[in-house]
Amino acid sequence: MTKEIKDLLAVLDMPEDEHARWCSSNVDCVFYGCLADLAFRLRDEVFPTEFHAGVYEVQQYETKDYAPALWGECFAQPIHWIIAALIAKSLAKEDNNENM
Repeated sequence: MTKEIKDLLAVLDMPEDEHARWCSSNVDCVFYGCLADLAFRLRDEVFPTEFHAGVYEVQQYETKDYAPALWGECFAQPIHWIIAALIAKSLAKEDNNENM
C-alpha cells in the first residue's frame, strides 16, 4: 500500500463535517456541495475493475467490527465511494508507470 493510498484512507477517520471541505480542496472535480454527486462523477472516471479494487481497499480499512458483506449496503457513505474512486485513480496511475 502506497503512502498516497494510506493518506486517502486516513480521510475516513476525519469528522464527517470535514469531508466536504477536504473534497473541495483536494479533489480535482467540480461538485456542488453534494458528496453523492461527486462520488458518482469520480466513479464514472475510472474503469470498473480499478474502482472495485478501490472499494476493496476501503472495505478492508472500514470493516473491523462487522461482516464485510454488509458494508456496501448498510454502512457505506458517499465519502467511502469518493475515496474508493481516488484509490482507483492512484492504482491506475501506478499501473501506467509500471508499464512504461
